Amino acid sequence: MRPVGIQKTKSILVSQWVAEYLAHAEAVKTCGAYKRDVRTLALFSAHAGTACDLRSVDLKMMEAWVNRRVQTVAASTVNRDLNTIRNAFNKAIEWGYLGQSPCRYLKDLRAQRLLPRYYSRDEVRQILEAAGEHRPIVELFYYTGARLSELLFLQWRDISGGNFVIKN
Repeated sequence: MRPVGIQKTKSILVSQWVAEYLAHAEAVKTCGAYKRDVRTLALFSAHAGTACDLRSVDLKMMEAWVNRRVQTVAASTVNRDLNTIRNAFNKAIEWGYLGQSPCRYLKDLRAQRLLPRYYSRDEVRQILEAAGEHRPIVELFYYTGARLSELLFLQWRDISGGNFVIKN
């Protein structure tokens, strides 16, 4: 008889778990999120070894993966990848492959927040000159600071006055 709170888990290889998780993710996630999951879990699977039993993945292996990953990408990317892996491990727990996540003590990395870079007057002049026949559109983006989606859905009723003040 097992002590209360201790549950027996099913054995599965990392490669099998990744395939099962990705089949689930493909059905419930957007195309972009699914592609990101495929990329992230392929990298993790290569690190862990596809013939590795999922139950042997531990905090030390996860930390090694993070340390290796942070050498090639930004901390914010590693954090996004960690969220993917955490979600996948949570599914592994739900499916009975793990009793707890090897990521449970793994903290997100501190992502450096950079201040936005502004174009100089000379750079703006060069951009506007290079825009050619598209200059009015580029000027509209530049002078309003609007996003593409905001300009695409802009209607005449959204503009008031001779100064072309955009409402809302």
